[in-house]
Amino acid sequence: KPDALVCVVSPYHLTTQEPPAIGSLQLAERVVTLMPSPLAGSDREHVREAVELSPRYLRFMESWRWSMPLWREGVVASGEGGQELADELRNVLRRIDDEGALAGLRPLMRRQMFENERTFLEAVAGDLLKGGPDPGVTIPVAAGVDAFAARHGLVSVRAGASSVAQKAEMHLGEKIFAIALPMLVRASAGRVLSARCELEPELVALRSAILRSRDAGAPDDALAGAAEAYAAAFDARSEAFLPGDDENGERVQSGYLSVTGVMLPADAVLRSSLVAVRALAKRGSRVGAGASVSQGQAPATAAEPVFSLILRPMNISPAA
Repeated sequence: KPDALVCVVSPYHLTTQEPPAIGSLQLAERVVTLMPSPLAGSDREHVREAVELSPRYLRFMESWRWSMPLWREGVVASGEGGQELADELRNVLRRIDDEGALAGLRPLMRRQMFENERTFLEAVAGDLLKGGPDPGVTIPVAAGVDAFAARHGLVSVRAGASSVAQKAEMHLGEKIFAIALPMLVRASAGRVLSARCELEPELVALRSAILRSRDAGAPDDALAGAAEAYAAAFDARSEAFLPGDDENGERVQSGYLSVTGVMLPADAVLRSSLVAVRALAKRGSRVGAGASVSQGQAPATAAEPVFSLILRPMNISPAA
């Protein structure tokens, strides 16, 4: 497994600049996310052609303009080890088509998504702009995040559970640790980069303790101390990155995030999505998510589990 804390983050969180994305951009050494780039390539010429093909793609690119400094600094990338996260979507769709246990998800899928460049960009960029919730896009994207993280030994990131599927996921997981960390939760790329720079020594120690906890399957002896040292440094040096408005004229916000480390099956999204499908089919039923997810109808747990961080806001305050 890599000795760096590399997090795989949903592009939905990055588009809406939600705390799971902003928090990951500070906590992780690097972040991988899905960039819905043209199938022919992401060079300037192909992107220009894609913008002409899909007005939605242009609006999507504009929505990510705020994050461009992070891409230029190498904090964010669209893949790892020469492989693109976007390619994982095809693998997810193929698995849903091939495995009988996943047949319940097939009516939700949008197989035409990969028919040509325009359908791909329209489907993914359009749903990202809406913040979902087209399951034909959101399920392959979420499942692709976990599968890619598991394949490369990286860390997937989740928001707090709210939907039926997300709550069902938690019945599949094994909690390893829970800590609370002060972080920027609404800030520009420039402020995020400043925070990373100011807090680098403490972040290095915290990242190492998180990875050791993952590998041991239990909280590392140094984790609590590393979290406390980071929190103290955040309070002591926040004047360098916190006060006032950012360079975009937006109010900077900070707050405590609950960071919970859990080990999950790499196919947890697919299994929990099946639970949600069954729940919708039995609206009048009171069958609990925990009972449903344990039934034998779900696919077998993947051989390689995925380590995931759940980032959930505890309290948020505007900067002074």
